[in-house]
This record gives sequence, C-alpha cells and structure tokens, in this order.
Amino acid sequence: MIIHFDEKSVVDIRVPVLGNEIPLVYYKFKTNEKRFTNDVSRAELHKTEDVLSEAEIKNIITFSREMKLDYGELDVLRNKEDNKIYIVDVNKTPWGPPATLPKGDCDIAIRKMRKVFEKSFLG
Repeated sequence: MIIHFDEKSVVDIRVPVLGNEIPLVYYKFKTNEKRFTNDVSRAELHKTEDVLSEAEIKNIITFSREMKLDYGELDVLRNKEDNKIYIVDVNKTPWGPPATLPKGDCDIAIRKMRKVFEKSFLG
C-alpha cells in the first residue's frame, strides 16, 4: 500500500464519505511550491481498497460517525516514513470531484457517489 511519487510533487488524499461508505478516493497532486494551497496540478480517481487498508477504512468510518459526518470529504495525508494516515481536515460541504480530474473520471465518480447516496439515504 506504499505509493511512491516523484520528488517534485506531493499528494493529498481526498476521501468522500457517504453514510458508512467510502465509494472512491482521489489523489490530488500539487507541486512542492504549492503544497499549502488549493492549486492542484492534477487529480486521479482510485478505488478505495487500492489506497486504504481495511483497518484504515474502518477507522475513517468510525471517525466520521464520531464527527456526525453523514456526507463530506476528508483530507488525508500518508506519512512516507511510517505509512500511517492522518486526517487533517473535514469538509462538511464538499464541492465534488476535483476540478483537475478528467471529465470521464468525474462522470464515473458522480455516478458511483449517487449510487452510494441512494443506498445510504434513500433506502
């Protein structure tokens, strides 16, 4: 589960949470100079289980329940040294897929999140 990227970029992990599920995960790439800004150079869509372990998924869902987060997005960082994840921000009013995500992936993400939303909140 350790993922290596080039030394010129940093990666934030954006984790949408709907009910008790994490339908997908985004990688948001930034240059080192733009690390602490919202200026994302590119984004990628990934399957949750390709990015987070079962234990991490369980802990994120538990954290979200404790925060009373029914729908939102978490900003998560993974430490290169020990491979642990850290939740650094909770977004209770998410915007949706990152602006730099390719349109086809945006469509996939929205459809997937819609299905999970319907299952979680509409029965």
